[in-house]
Amino acid sequence: MKLRTLNEMWETSLSHLDEETQRLVRETPHVHFDPDSIPAELDFLRGEVVDLGIEDLGVSRDVMAALFKGLTGHGIVIPGMRYKIRRTAGPMTVIEPNDDLAEEELPVLPDHWRSVVTVLSGNRFTWVGDKVRPDRVGTIDYMRKVPGGWVANPFDVRARTAMTR
Repeated sequence: MKLRTLNEMWETSLSHLDEETQRLVRETPHVHFDPDSIPAELDFLRGEVVDLGIEDLGVSRDVMAALFKGLTGHGIVIPGMRYKIRRTAGPMTVIEPNDDLAEEELPVLPDHWRSVVTVLSGNRFTWVGDKVRPDRVGTIDYMRKVPGGWVANPFDVRARTAMTR
């Protein structure tokens, strides 16, 4: 049996999307958050690679395009919080206070956004949202169920090794 790489799983998981949406997803596939910008209530986003899963939110193509454009522009608002997510000019993405509400309307993530997020540290996922398709993550038997998703069990040797790499 051939083991698929994470990139192969990700590419396969895009096959249900139309070509334009696949292009948008590939242009802004994953983010790496500046760890100093992550507030405590969003600590699950700490990891080497975060896939926000925007293409799996179940929103229209126009909304999806606005979210991708916002991510690389002035930011996208996290619902129920005074924060936004914004990709910087460098390799980092930041979570910062959303002070732009008075200036312009930014795209807002749907309330269920956490359910499609995956966070990778080392070669293990540390967060997998409830609605992430299995073809995106493979086996997550080292994780434990929590409200909204699955989290790496810090007492599991496999997860602890992945989180310390």
